[in-house]
Amino acid sequence: MIEVVVLHWNGPYSVKMVKLGELGREVGGYVELLPHPDPSWTGYCNEEGRLRNMPENVWSQFLREQGFLIAGNICGDVVLCDTDENGEEMSISEQRKLAVQAYSNEHFAGGDDDSSSSL
Repeated sequence: MIEVVVLHWNGPYSVKMVKLGELGREVGGYVELLPHPDPSWTGYCNEEGRLRNMPENVWSQFLREQGFLIAGNICGDVVLCDTDENGEEMSISEQRKLAVQAYSNEHFAGGDDDSSSSL
């Protein structure tokens, strides 16, 4: 299991432990990799988010500011984690969790909606 951040489409986020094979459950379907120039920083969304008329994710601007190469807006929830030198997903770093928390506090007047979070 790895620790991930889930950026919920409507603003809050949660930090949770997930099995690698269950990332699709967190985004509500098949996962699509969100490209990033740093191979150690990984994001996933639902590959059919727009086709299924999922709501736009209010974190799209944050993702662009963090360097994710996305055009337009993401629809549905997004999962963030780190990746090792072999391309395997691993738990998200404290530094990246703090970036999520800071953006959330600034833009959504709150933050983590998961009381089990370590932030």
